[in-house]
Amino acid sequence: MEKVKIVKISHFEKDKNNNVYTGKWGNYAICRLVVIHQGQEKNISGAVKPNGETYGWKVGDEVQVELVQKGDFLNFRLPSKNITRQEFDNLKYQISKLEMRIEALEKPIDQQVEEVFGEEPVDYEPPV
Repeated sequence: MEKVKIVKISHFEKDKNNNVYTGKWGNYAICRLVVIHQGQEKNISGAVKPNGETYGWKVGDEVQVELVQKGDFLNFRLPSKNITRQEFDNLKYQISKLEMRIEALEKPIDQQVEEVFGEEPVDYEPPV
């Protein structure tokens, strides 16, 4: 993973023949960057999702990318969004807590009264 500073940024959603870029994961855009990397200005490009994360980038931003040399070209990939096992387990725990709270909210009020007081609720007739 490399940190680069953006000097120039462009997005292209169609090729020179005005065809939308399409690949195995659907439509995509080409993001071309001029960046400062290791003290030198470099041109890099990468395939990105239309209106994805790179559309929020601007000149002067420092971003983390994975640089990949392909022949004469230097390409970039965005960092993986993978999470650790601990983060996954924490999310599962939080979800199960929320599920229990929702379940409690969905119980009929009579059942809640019975659980709290240990007896069937009494029908209450207000005085006339």
